Amino acid sequence: MPNGRVCGVSPPSRNGVDPFAGVKNPMNSSVLPQRRDRSSLLAHLVVVGGCASTLVAFHFSDDERTGRGSVSDAAPLAPVFLLLGYYVGWLPDLWDISKRRWFGSLSLPIFVALVVVYFSLAFRTDFIQPGAARWSVLVQWLALIDLSARV
Repeated sequence: MPNGRVCGVSPPSRNGVDPFAGVKNPMNSSVLPQRRDRSSLLAHLVVVGGCASTLVAFHFSDDERTGRGSVSDAAPLAPVFLLLGYYVGWLPDLWDISKRRWFGSLSLPIFVALVVVYFSLAFRTDFIQPGAARWSVLVQWLALIDLSARV
């Protein structure tokens, strides 16, 4: 009690003027404000860029059997990353929408299912085109890390 306050309440003053009348207690902030608005255009560019980099990497890859790469090898991986990227990027908004509703408990199982499908397709494409798959998965992971850091 160095300044005469007990639990954020100032004692009555002797001359009738409260010296701490306009001062709020900083410990009573129950809701923290959002630090900044998220830029959705940049998030769209990150997700679409990660998907496009997958298609470009598979287009310029070398296949051991045919000699040239095929974009169809990345056909299952690119849309699943698109779903996963948008889900990770807008997870806080989806969580706010689904709070206290019957489908609110499904947001984590949906995320886990998308991640499992993504990893299974990433391993499948790694057997088909190892170099292109590793490069595209690296770029996609960096995009997911960027989207997670924006949340």
